[in-house]
Amino acid sequence: MDLYREIELLVEQIPDGMFSTYKAVAIALGDEIAESAVKQFLDGRENRNVFSFIKDSSCFFNKFKTTFPLKKLREEQLELSRKVITDDDFGEIESVAGMDVAYAGDTAYGAYVEMDTECRIIKRKTVKMKVDFPYIPTYFSYREMPVLNELFKKEKPSVVMVDGNGILHPRQFGMASHFGFLNSVPSIGIAKKLLCGKIDGNYIYIKGKKVGFMHGKEKPIYISVGHKISLESSLAVIKKFCRYRIPEPLRQAHMLAKTAKNENNL
Repeated sequence: MDLYREIELLVEQIPDGMFSTYKAVAIALGDEIAESAVKQFLDGRENRNVFSFIKDSSCFFNKFKTTFPLKKLREEQLELSRKVITDDDFGEIESVAGMDVAYAGDTAYGAYVEMDTECRIIKRKTVKMKVDFPYIPTYFSYREMPVLNELFKKEKPSVVMVDGNGILHPRQFGMASHFGFLNSVPSIGIAKKLLCGKIDGNYIYIKGKKVGFMHGKEKPIYISVGHKISLESSLAVIKKFCRYRIPEPLRQAHMLAKTAKNENNL
């Protein structure tokens, strides 16, 4: 989905002499959480008619004709979350891949690193793509999924680590779950910040359901099931590949993505 174009179509509806707000446009998209993304996209444009606030309410416009695209995506997440498998559904683990994406504006530099069970790199590759979806909390997979899917073409690792959440998500369908489901591959979500949930001991719960694990103390990472793997097996895989804070396949993918971005933006 080209959400930038959706924003443009909404702004084009504002009549001459009328003005709107970033929040009103975000609500028309289907979720006011997109307000910051709308602001970032529209700031600095000529002939602006969208602002943080409007002093004269008589000039305020919010009667947008809209299909509420973010609401549709939210409904899709809820529907697909019911299809996520949180038990082990794989054979012997022969390789584990990590995937990460670095950004320069709306250009994405994706990296894929696959390692054997002895933590030796057996494959590395990168892709460069334009993205048409801004960063919006809880909708992150819609920004990054096209890049991950392109990276994953023809690849068959036993398990994939993704820089993002799995079921540790308000709708229990974060990027790792989304990617794992679309590609029918065991996937693990690894996040550097806690998006939601309550920590009890090291486990993380949402409405009483165990959905993740906090690994580490000073700078913890938050591990959750993506798809086709249990939390216990996810933790075993993480432990096997953890030399530093971030498990090695994902750490190597992060460095490769950053290098690809830097080399293209000298």
